[in-house]
Amino acid sequence: MITKPAETTLTVRSLQVKLHYHHLPCASPTAPVLLLLHGHSSCVHEFDDLFQHLEGKAEVFTFDQPCCGESGDLARSDVLQAYADWEPYGALYFLRDLTAEFVKRVVRPRIGKRRVRVAGGSLGGNLTLLLAERRPRYSWLERAFLWSPGSAWAPSLGQSEAGRVARERAKNDWSRPGELRRFLSITFCQRTLPPPLSSFPQPWYWYYDCWGESGECTGKGQGGCARCAGKKPKLQYDGAVLGSADNYPGMGAKKVKAIEGALASMARNLTAARAAWHWQIAAEQVELSHLQVLEGGRTRLADLQCDTCFMAGEEDRHYPAQLFQDTQKLYQVALDEHRGAAKGPWIDSCWFPRAGHSIHNERPADVAQVLAEVD
Repeated sequence: MITKPAETTLTVRSLQVKLHYHHLPCASPTAPVLLLLHGHSSCVHEFDDLFQHLEGKAEVFTFDQPCCGESGDLARSDVLQAYADWEPYGALYFLRDLTAEFVKRVVRPRIGKRRVRVAGGSLGGNLTLLLAERRPRYSWLERAFLWSPGSAWAPSLGQSEAGRVARERAKNDWSRPGELRRFLSITFCQRTLPPPLSSFPQPWYWYYDCWGESGECTGKGQGGCARCAGKKPKLQYDGAVLGSADNYPGMGAKKVKAIEGALASMARNLTAARAAWHWQIAAEQVELSHLQVLEGGRTRLADLQCDTCFMAGEEDRHYPAQLFQDTQKLYQVALDEHRGAAKGPWIDSCWFPRAGHSIHNERPADVAQVLAEVD
């Protein structure tokens, strides 16, 4: 597989940022063009397995978001000031506009008149929906694929309070001595919010499969039997190993590799700006999740501008289990919005058994087949 890492500098509303990106060329001039959007505080290596299954089937682009991976940093305050008109979701709409600028400046010059399919899960799924549902309408956007809920909290069950806690952490002075280690500890090595708002830390949220809804061990994450004694990756920072023995039970080898790559990148490039950005995105993501369409925000789906496929792993359950919203209902709501509409977009769904939140790492061959399907 030949991927071409590169860098570019983009400017959006006077905000200038260096982006690190990967490009997987394809010899076929008629192959689909894919733009993959990674999850919260992750990086391009989240898609390593998926790239292997897309080789020769699609031309693929993906980039490290600002303050992630090998891309440059941006001050949270600068972004919020530039996007004050989108308050309280300025950072997310900045990422939406930055993605559109990446397509304009990097992708389109390489693909000619072909259109682009955008795909992503978790935060990447939320950004995909922002591109697909909101104006301005993008002439280059062919199809949208989004998977896994963007947020573990339902709006009616403490979502705003969870966002408030995250925003307070975003304002913290992470440059003080010892604060970056504290950031890694509270974010990646224990529960991140106090009861009753507890959530699992970011690695669990990315990769933990079965959330124990039935109370029975499935061998895929419960941690209560020998089958669940899976690999337990450790995050090293400043000469110390963070985490406890039961941090990451039950994850398969591919997901362990993906999470280790993201964590290593985080620790290697960690700055105060990145810590603040992490919590700012967490606050906005938890409040502007695409799960909100199930809580009365039907107009978001009514404005879909392109063909859209909703994807999910059938084992994707967020803690606590009663907060999980059935992702098939998300698809049904979208379908109902466009049923019988003239020139309405094509709406589809795809459900993956034996897979959880991170379907592109658990079922990469199957996900690649859906993304690269030729009409």
